[in-house]
Amino acid sequence: MYILLCLIIAFIWSGIKIFNFSGVEEDIYLSDLVLKLAFDNADFFVGAVLDMAIDLIPVFLFQMVFGMYIYRHFCVTGIYFFIRCDNRKSWFLKETFKLLGFSHLYQTAILIFSMIILIFISDFKIDMCGIVLVLYYVIIYSMWLFVTCLIINCIALKLGSVFAYVSVIGVQILFLGMFNIYEKYVSMDGSQLLINDIWLKLNPLSGLVFKWHSSLFENVNNKINIFHIIYDFNETVAILCVLAIFFVVLGMELVKRQDIIDENREIGGI
Repeated sequence: MYILLCLIIAFIWSGIKIFNFSGVEEDIYLSDLVLKLAFDNADFFVGAVLDMAIDLIPVFLFQMVFGMYIYRHFCVTGIYFFIRCDNRKSWFLKETFKLLGFSHLYQTAILIFSMIILIFISDFKIDMCGIVLVLYYVIIYSMWLFVTCLIINCIALKLGSVFAYVSVIGVQILFLGMFNIYEKYVSMDGSQLLINDIWLKLNPLSGLVFKWHSSLFENVNNKINIFHIIYDFNETVAILCVLAIFFVVLGMELVKRQDIIDENREIGGI
């Protein structure tokens, strides 16, 4: 069921994004595809921010489906399972690995479906720059989904699913809205490197915009890094990994301490 949902959403979104390539006569490279999937139209004016909001739809859809994945299983499993299995931390860890698997499956499916469609409608070519970007795309976007869904599950354990989902979606929209004020502070010509660096890295959503990053590979860096700053992909990967570890540990503690009798906060307990 969950795998099928991943594939269906991924296929639909791939078709929507690749529609933007229709009518393009020149060669389309793998690097072009990845940048298209990674907020290629990102900017700081209102129209661009609205476009970014649309590009966040597949993220929100995944969070809607999997944001309660662990919490839902915890409520359903309930007292009958934990009477026989008292190691809740081990159970939670296994569930997080499943969630991480779904995250990677979802992003990989979007990429593969997009490539297949492009092969049929255009002269699609694979370049070395694209291969590097693909690796970072799958890792960064999968980890973003994984971390945000972990946060939703952790909040839901204490405050309920509705508050958890609304708060996490709301914070992401707030981060998105912050880009609109960046137009006054971020220089597009690279004349304010330190200011650009600080402002961009203060916003977690910047990690999803590939053209704002830099790379140690010269051919990749020339394709992106429009602000001429040092914002390596590995920085984003490291931050997401630290957040993932933190919320996995937090989640294990929350599950361990959660009172089974009061586990279902949607109906006030069982």
